[in-house]
Order: sequence, then C-alpha cells, then structure tokens
Amino acid sequence: MIERFSKQLFSPSNGDGRGWHQRIAGRIVQVAAGVVIMSVSIGAAFDPSAIYYNSSNGNFGLGTDVPQTYLHLKNTNPIITLMTTSAGQTIDNNGTNNGWLGLMFMAPSANGGTAQLRWDITYSARDRQLYFFDYLANRKTLMIPDGGTMQVSGGLTVVSGNVGIGTTAPDAMLHAAKYSQNTELLAAHFQNLGGGSSIVTVKIGEGTPENQYGVLGHYGADNSFRIGAVGPSGNHNLQFHTGNSSGTQLTSERMRITYDGKVGIGTMVPQSLLHLRPANIYGIQDGLTLEDPGSGSSEGLNIVFSSLTSPRFASIQGISELQGNGGRLLFSTNSSSLVSTLSPRLTITASGNIGIGTTAPLEKLHISGNVRVDGTITAQDFFVSTTGWADYVFEPNYSLRPLSELAEYVKNNKHLPDVPSESDIKSKGINVAEMQQIHMKKIEELTLYVIQLKKQLNELNFEIKKLKALSQ
Repeated sequence: MIERFSKQLFSPSNGDGRGWHQRIAGRIVQVAAGVVIMSVSIGAAFDPSAIYYNSSNGNFGLGTDVPQTYLHLKNTNPIITLMTTSAGQTIDNNGTNNGWLGLMFMAPSANGGTAQLRWDITYSARDRQLYFFDYLANRKTLMIPDGGTMQVSGGLTVVSGNVGIGTTAPDAMLHAAKYSQNTELLAAHFQNLGGGSSIVTVKIGEGTPENQYGVLGHYGADNSFRIGAVGPSGNHNLQFHTGNSSGTQLTSERMRITYDGKVGIGTMVPQSLLHLRPANIYGIQDGLTLEDPGSGSSEGLNIVFSSLTSPRFASIQGISELQGNGGRLLFSTNSSSLVSTLSPRLTITASGNIGIGTTAPLEKLHISGNVRVDGTITAQDFFVSTTGWADYVFEPNYSLRPLSELAEYVKNNKHLPDVPSESDIKSKGINVAEMQQIHMKKIEELTLYVIQLKKQLNELNFEIKKLKALSQ
C-alpha cells in the first residue's frame, strides 16, 4: 500500500527530543521507536513535493511515488545539500567528525552482528578538502581539495589533470615514481586478459610541430636507454639507444628502423631490409650468430629464402657434428617452385672440403658431375681419373693398321684415326680423359710401328752383310 505524507515540519512530542510528530489531517502512524509520523492514504494526483511510503517493502520516495530502494530521491536539481556555518576542525587521526559536513556509512560484518562505522565522507570548510576516511584501515584514503590536487592514500595524486603515482608533483599526464634501490622496480604492467587475438597497445603521441617524437627511455645515471621515433612528418625513424659500458650515460645509436622498413644495426643509413655493420671495423667481430640450443648432432639451423610463389626455394643450413668435431654448411635449393623440398647443392665440411653434387667431399674440391669453365685453369698438378687405358694396343691379337692405310687415311681426313677433327674440337671441346687415352693409343701404336721398322731395318742390314761377304 502506498501512503503519502505532507511536508509539514516535524515537532518534538516531549522535552528530550526523542519523539517527533507530523500532523496531517488523518491518523498518526509510528514508523520507528521514538519517531511517529502522520500518514494518509493516497487519494489525489502525484505530488512531487510529497514523501511517499510503500508499506509493503518499507521504501520511502521523495519526488517519486514508486521508490525502488529504502530511500529513493528523484529531482532534476541537486538532491541533497549539506551546509555548515562553522569552518570545522582538523580531522582527528581516528576520523572523528568534529562538526564537519559529512556522511557516515555503517554496516555489520559479513557474518552479521552489530553495525559498525565503515566509511566517512566529510568536507572541511577550514581545510577546504573532501576526505574519504576508511575506519577499518584507520586512515584517510582520498583527499580532494577545492580546485587543487587530489591525493589517494598509497601514492596517487592528481594535479591539474596530471596523475602522479608515488609523487605529489606530477609533471606529466602520467608520472610514476618509487624509491627501490638495488631491487627491480616494475614501473608499469600492461596485460590484456582477453586471450586469443587480444592486443595491448601503448601509444606515444602525435604532436606538432612536425619534428615531435615519441620516446620511451631512461636518461638517469645508470642503465640509460632510449627508444624513440624521430623525424619530419612522413619519415619517422624508430631509434634504439643504450648506455655505455659503465651505464653512466646515453651513447650512440645501436639500431634503427627507417620509415620505409629497413633495419640497421650499427648503421644509421641501412641500405637493405637488414643491414649489419660491426663497430670494430679493423678487427674480427661477430656480426650475426645463430645458436643451436641442442647438443650433439642435430639438423642444425636454417636461413630459409622464400617468396609468395615458392615458400622454400633456397636455404643455408648449419649442422653440428658429433663429439665436438665442428660443423658443416649446406647450401640447398629446390628444383621447382611447386615443391618445398630442398636438395643440397654445395657442402663445406668441418675439415674445409667443398663438395658440389656430393655431401661427403673427399678432397678440398670434390665435384660430382660435369664442370664447365669459360676461362683458364692454372694448377701445379692435375689428376684425371678414367675407367680405362690404351694398353690393349700391346695385346698379341691387336690389329695394327698398316702404314700404307694410315698414310691414305691421313691424306683423305687430315687427322689421325680415332682423333677428333679440328671442327669437332672447336664445336664440342675436348674430353681430357678420353683425349689422354687416344694420345696414349697413338703413342703405343707409334711404338709398334717403330718396332716393326726396326725389325725390317735389322733384316736389311743382315742381307747387306751377306751380299758384302759374297762379293769379296
């Protein structure tokens, strides 16, 4: 049942002020101990200036005849005004409200029991501050002065829009400070709990003029570093700086990512997507290291080359050997852009042997396959392996071409039998191993011709001696 109460002033019913009455044409209803109030059933239209009471749930409404809570206030103007004629006193350590304007919140514990003071929101006209006092912690947790700095117990301060954490004089939109000598200080922690493709972004300004830049870094006495985007509009480079060996000052730039996507390490003007330039240009210094975290023999580490049409068309692979015997380098390619399987083309072993067409070279240069050289080969020694030789010429059943036939062949062909012609050599070149066999065959045939001629000469000498003996 909804009942309406008029706005007549309450008047004390006795001298001690414990009982209060409100007289309305109607009946008197006691609402609480020591407090009585007049009530009357609603019989007229809604009155925005009346107090409404819902006897079914005990809710009171001012400015609404359907109160949703124990006290429901509704108005377009400020609903509650607290006013004092005194400047008040300085707040006590225990939060006692010495004549201030304030609200106190009381509630029992989670397990019930007697209601206790929990929070106090108080304004001091003398201090010109609004205080939030936590009775359980026995401290002021939030202080908001008139038009000034907001301070939160635990180190949060707001001054003219700047937020300070651990400092009462923030000089930036967010200024965090904490004394943490010889221990790690976690100054900021950004975490996205969304999972999946969730993103955490920290954005550092877009400013004017054009040379404004965003910087993340530390310029103190120790462990200096800087990460910043610097440059005119449209050409911002991301620069990385670190401190010197003693960590006392910021040194020269270590790495740069240019506006067009080039990465330079040790250089400020990278000429390619990745440009490495060691600082010690007069000595040996590692420029790039790929480390296999495993032990013993493994498949090693790959540098893979790919494209949109061929995911894996080439690679350089380092393979560690067993028992600390060094390692090998394999250079591989695939035979078609339609497959991603790579085949080794060149191998460099731990001993320095180079294999082309073989992964187990037996010499400093071991080539399995044909070789073409458009130029000159100079060597102190040259070894050619072959599957056969011309010693069959000395076999008893070898048929040696008569010299008369040889003379006729040379007359007609202008070269020896079995020897390539000049035109063939010019167009096809020379097979060194085959030519060596041909040369040896001709030398051995020539030897046989000499032996025949020697035999014939001996026979002629014998006949001449016989004729000389007869003529004497």
